[in-house]
Amino acid sequence: VEFVGELIRQRELLAQLTRRDMRIRYKQAVMGVGWAIVMPLVVVLSGWVLRLAFSRVAGAPLDGAVMAGIAVKSVGWAFFVGALGFGTASITGNLALVTKVYFPRAVLPLASVATQIADGAIATAALMLMLPLFGVGLHWSLLWVVPLLVILLALTTSASLLFSCANVFFRDAKHLVQLVLSFGIFFTPVFFDASAFGGERLWI
Repeated sequence: VEFVGELIRQRELLAQLTRRDMRIRYKQAVMGVGWAIVMPLVVVLSGWVLRLAFSRVAGAPLDGAVMAGIAVKSVGWAFFVGALGFGTASITGNLALVTKVYFPRAVLPLASVATQIADGAIATAALMLMLPLFGVGLHWSLLWVVPLLVILLALTTSASLLFSCANVFFRDAKHLVQLVLSFGIFFTPVFFDASAFGGERLWI
C-alpha cells in the first residue's frame, strides 16, 4: 500500500518521464509516430505470409476473419514486445538520474509501459479503420477486448518491473529478454489458433 501511495504521489514525475521517452523515441525520426503503425504492420504482414503458407499445408482457410484476428493479436504482441524491451533497460539506461536523486525506481519501467500505451493507441486506431475491410463489424463479442486489455496491461507491467529489476543485478537479463521476444511470437497464438491445425492436429 505504501509503495502504491508513493507512486501516486510521483504521478507527475511519471508523466514527465513518459513525455521525455516519447520525445527521445521519435526525435529526428522521419516517420515520427508513424513507426507506431509500421511496427505492428510488419508483424501483421509476417503473420499473413506465415499463415498463408501454413494454410496450404493444413488446409485451413485464410478468410477475412482470420486475417483480422491476426491483425488484432499482432497489435497486442507489438505492445508487449515494445514495453518489455524498453522497460527492461529503463533503470540501467538512466543510471545518471538514478544515482543523483531519490525517486521510486519503478517509475522508469512504468514510464516505458505508458509510452508504449500511447503507441498502442495509435496502432489500435489505425486497426479499427481497417477492420471493416476484412468484413468485421461491431458485435457484442468485442466487449471481451476490455478484460483482455486489462490482463495484457497487468502482465506487461509486472514483467517490465520484474525484468528491469533483474537487469540491474544481471545485465544478461536484457539480452535474454530480447532473445525470448525475438522467437516468442512463434510460441503464442498470434499467428495460429486451434482451427489452423485441423481436426487431426487439434490436440496440439
